[in-house]
Amino acid sequence: MIFSFYLISAVIIISAILAVSLRNLIYCTLCASIVFIGSAALFFLLKADFIGVVQILIYVGAVVTLILFAIMLTKNMVSREYYIGQRRKWGYGILTASGVLWALIGSIRTQTNLPELVTADRLISIVALGKEMLTSFLL
Repeated sequence: MIFSFYLISAVIIISAILAVSLRNLIYCTLCASIVFIGSAALFFLLKADFIGVVQILIYVGAVVTLILFAIMLTKNMVSREYYIGQRRKWGYGILTASGVLWALIGSIRTQTNLPELVTADRLISIVALGKEMLTSFLL
């Protein structure tokens, strides 16, 4: 289970980097869909099947499809002059990313009360979750 977590995490990280660095928007969207599918796989590893299925249905099934249609319908709407001078903004991006990474590492190091693993008696079935959503938490 640990190996599969690391494998899925590596796929998610590589796909996320490709999603923001590729030049073709179609490929960027497809890499983003791999990130969403990988996130759903992590939910499946955590035994949260309902959230994993919802992740696939909503993000991959709806959002990625909507983005792909928007890209295909508005292709070549931005002129080439827009991209002039965009290279110098890489420094700002790297500075921001390193700041976010520094904040994440700091918050992980100060976290001492990590929750225990979810046991089988704390798991809720999808049927019970559906009943609660349609009765107690309907509003």
